[in-house]
Amino acid sequence: MDEQILHKTVTEKYRLDNSGTLTRLTGGEKNIVYKISNLDVVVRVHQPTASIDCLEFEHKLRKILSEKMPYVVKPLCYEPGMSFFYLGDYPVSVEPFISGVKPTRRDCMDLGFCHSAGNILGQLHSTAAESAGRLPTLTSRVPIIEMDPFCNQFYDWDAAVGWLSTTRFAPELPYMKNRLEDLTAYIKKRKCMPFIPIHGDYYKGNLLWDGKDITGVIDFDDAMLDWAEYEIAKGLWEFTRKYDALELDRTRMEAFLNGYSSSNSGVTHDMELYMNLNKLIRLHEILATAASMVNGGLIYGWTAEDDEYHWNNLLWSR
Repeated sequence: MDEQILHKTVTEKYRLDNSGTLTRLTGGEKNIVYKISNLDVVVRVHQPTASIDCLEFEHKLRKILSEKMPYVVKPLCYEPGMSFFYLGDYPVSVEPFISGVKPTRRDCMDLGFCHSAGNILGQLHSTAAESAGRLPTLTSRVPIIEMDPFCNQFYDWDAAVGWLSTTRFAPELPYMKNRLEDLTAYIKKRKCMPFIPIHGDYYKGNLLWDGKDITGVIDFDDAMLDWAEYEIAKGLWEFTRKYDALELDRTRMEAFLNGYSSSNSGVTHDMELYMNLNKLIRLHEILATAASMVNGGLIYGWTAEDDEYHWNNLLWSR
């Protein structure tokens, strides 16, 4: 995409000062993000594969959360109710800039940070659940209990397997299929838990902080309706896992869950469910990334780092 055209279009449409330039920000797997140099706003260029109902759901959710959570900013509107536009095939949105840096692995080792991460997730869930009726219909994403394990919003099994069969994962595909079926069957027995709006990808890479406090929750691209437990399980793995063993750190886990419960006491923590959800999520991640190599859903390809990460996902699924 031509950055000069992007800058000109955005500043004209949103009636912004056009004397600055675009600076590409680091990170982002599903979109490209720029800061306008002389303004405290960022421009987010989504992939053409982003669906309209997902963008509308995400933007409305962020507006609702921003009313009570200073860590969440709502997208700007260039006209009433219009928070994104298309530049060619690419949806584009603009939002306030949040200062801060992304936490590191070392930060996740800190009990205070884990408690804060859990606390903010609890706030997010309780605030979103209170206003779920204000959100638009979302049809292109279904909760984990309703997902077909072989064809869903994250991947198509045949496409993913077609790509994985050319890698070192090829001998593991029969195991992955059986494990996927078994874990899906376990999850589908849990039918009584309510669906709430969730962030969808709550991990350290989507947080900003100033070294003391979390200042922002960003990248709601995967926002959807699902169990709170689904996102808590993911959060436990992201914030409290050990990096030298296939297990969670109990002390950090307790800090995260205590933080969550201090802002949202309505969830009863079920460690067996959390562990089995995470095993299933590990398989979903492998298959989703592999399928993206076919459908172009990610900006970057499958790197050596991705290969190692997903091999560990495979080990965690056991």
